Amino acid sequence: GTLYIDVGGDINLDAAGNNICLLASGTQFGEFTNSSSNFLICSKVNDKDIIFCGVDNTVAIEALRLDMSSAGKVTFGAGGDLQIYHCSNHNYITAETGVGSLYIRPGDGNTVQIEDKDGQDMITAGGAGAVNLYYNNSKKFETTNTGIDVTGEVQSDSLDVDGASQLDGT
Repeated sequence: GTLYIDVGGDINLDAAGNNICLLASGTQFGEFTNSSSNFLICSKVNDKDIIFCGVDNTVAIEALRLDMSSAGKVTFGAGGDLQIYHCSNHNYITAETGVGSLYIRPGDGNTVQIEDKDGQDMITAGGAGAVNLYYNNSKKFETTNTGIDVTGEVQSDSLDVDGASQLDGT
């Protein structure tokens, strides 16, 4: 049969053992746990995912999937459009199955920054402004409103110049 709980107030689940277990036909598949006042949501079936579903314009969708294997992925979108995961020695953000490009958009006045593990700049990109490339946290290449600015020596296999040119130096 089906158990219905219909109350005019709150429904409180109070487990002195800190666990609220979810079972189907006697087999546990999930658990809510209080661990040092942290709220844990745990999948209890080997290599099964936690999936957040919803309804968008009357169509059932999968909004978020948390892969609970050791090579876990976070997957966004109904078709697994965006994935964030770790594989072997590398970390990935991929627009795996979606149509279109992957955009990174900073807020007004903010920049997109890619840094090394010590927090040193590798690439910075300002909104509608300069894109800067760094070597050992020292800016070496910058886009400007008139072209580019290079700090240091430029090595090239060839150079083609269209229009006027001026070389200064020795």
